[in-house]
Amino acid sequence: MAGDVIAAGGTVLVNGDIGGKLIAAGGTITVNSKIGTNAILAGGTVTLGPGATIGRDAMVTGGQVTNAGTVTGNLSVSAQSFDDRGTAGHLDVELSEPRDPFSAFRSIGLFLLSVGMFILGLVLLHGAPKRFLAVEEEVRRSALVKTIAGFFGIIVAFIVLILVSITIVLLPLAFILWEAFFLGLLISTLVVSLAFGRTIAGYLKWEAPPWQYFIVGFIVLNLLFRVPVVGIVFVVIAVSLGTAAFFWTLWLHRDAIRGAAG
Repeated sequence: MAGDVIAAGGTVLVNGDIGGKLIAAGGTITVNSKIGTNAILAGGTVTLGPGATIGRDAMVTGGQVTNAGTVTGNLSVSAQSFDDRGTAGHLDVELSEPRDPFSAFRSIGLFLLSVGMFILGLVLLHGAPKRFLAVEEEVRRSALVKTIAGFFGIIVAFIVLILVSITIVLLPLAFILWEAFFLGLLISTLVVSLAFGRTIAGYLKWEAPPWQYFIVGFIVLNLLFRVPVVGIVFVVIAVSLGTAAFFWTLWLHRDAIRGAAG
């Protein structure tokens, strides 16, 4: 197959050659074919079979990772266990520490949350494309300023909401404000995923529909979220930036919102 391939699902099996890059996420991922350029793989069990050949670099994240193929460039692995029976130009492996008894439940919960957020992002992008793209456009404008403003804004908003919630008279208003606050936090990383994917596509000079930008951005961003220590920084930046863009978009379109409510 010429070009790039993006795949997601419970089980992802790649047996056909791909001329471009492969981006895949799922429970079980198996690659037994030639990938022309790069591969980004994230799953519970990830296997590069004997027939797998990656033309350039590969970034693999999973619980159990096996390399029995050939990676021409760099092979970066982040996993609990890694079985290396193949070859790579350069190998970088980071193994996680042994998990506690509840780690499996947390992993399942985080995986289900990621899948749910992924589906929610596609639904919002399909059901309300103009509103979603309007927020994403604000993400790309003055990103640094919005990130700083969003970070401090979230802290201030949280304190104010707690103060408002303890007053009985303002309790109905508090419910509305809490809903708006959590809605902003919920979709913050989704709009940032779209903006991030569009930025990546711009560097690669790749034109595609917005939903493809979202998929690429969502996968890469979630991989960054899972990097030890540094991942927390990425989460804070994404949530701060996305939340600020969400509420700034609401402010810019306040007249239209009032008209729709009226």
